[in-house]
Amino acid sequence: MGKISKNDIIGRKFGMLQVEKCIGTVNGKLRYQCKCDCGNERTTDRYSLLNGTASSCGCKRRINPEDIVGRRFGRLVAMECVGREEGKRWGNYRYLCQCDCGKTTYVRRDHLLHGDSCSCGDCIHIEEEAGCLRYYTHSGESFLADISVKELLEKYPCYIAGNGYVFITIDGEHELLSRLVLDADKNTLVDHINGNPLDCRRDNLRLADACENAFNTALVSNNTSGYKGVYFHKASGRFHASIRAYGVRIFLGYYDDIEEAAGAYDRAARFFHGEFACVNFPRPGEQCCRRNQEKVVRQEVM
Repeated sequence: MGKISKNDIIGRKFGMLQVEKCIGTVNGKLRYQCKCDCGNERTTDRYSLLNGTASSCGCKRRINPEDIVGRRFGRLVAMECVGREEGKRWGNYRYLCQCDCGKTTYVRRDHLLHGDSCSCGDCIHIEEEAGCLRYYTHSGESFLADISVKELLEKYPCYIAGNGYVFITIDGEHELLSRLVLDADKNTLVDHINGNPLDCRRDNLRLADACENAFNTALVSNNTSGYKGVYFHKASGRFHASIRAYGVRIFLGYYDDIEEAAGAYDRAARFFHGEFACVNFPRPGEQCCRRNQEKVVRQEVM
């Protein structure tokens, strides 16, 4: 191997660094003075330049505090960066944010980016909407309720839990709003008829036991047919229909037409599941969580 020339990389560019001159050897390594595209200078060793470890003065890793100004985070819009946290040289940047409610607040950069702060925290408000109420939580999320519970909602705070259900906090106790609306005890389940847990209007709620609550469910995530209770049976090349009722799986037959198989499930669902049946083709006035998928409602298959 020939002797390394210390000047052979002078003038070359590595990432954002332009090598200007060799400044000697430190701890057995040739070191070079480089100019970064941002205008700063940096010294680094030959090996770091050649293997790509050194490609800038460090400016690539620096946060541009203005990059989120003007962006929306939930109900907040970042108006301006006001610097780092007071007394902390390397603390998080803080931003003056405008909330949709009109108030302003100061929020840390990481809290905005990670979704920890989505509103000013003091803008719970209730709006009347199409004969009902829309309640906006601290996080900017919302749910529907009846006008008859407006006084209750104005008095006690509500929040939407990670499972998507609405809770109300009364004297430190957390209670499902749907259960409170129906005055149900803690051992009774409340079924959301349309499958939307954020619709807490009384007309969308009914008492149910565990089986009844399970009946009114939408398609499972691994369903490939697009119809409840139906899957394609490869061995026969036909559509298999079945239903589960009170712990028992009931076979409903094989069908050449997928909609006939879906219709067979619907008939069985109405028979076994009654008012809690979640069908593929709802009849006029029939409600179920199937509607959540916004599927076109067609004539019932007889």
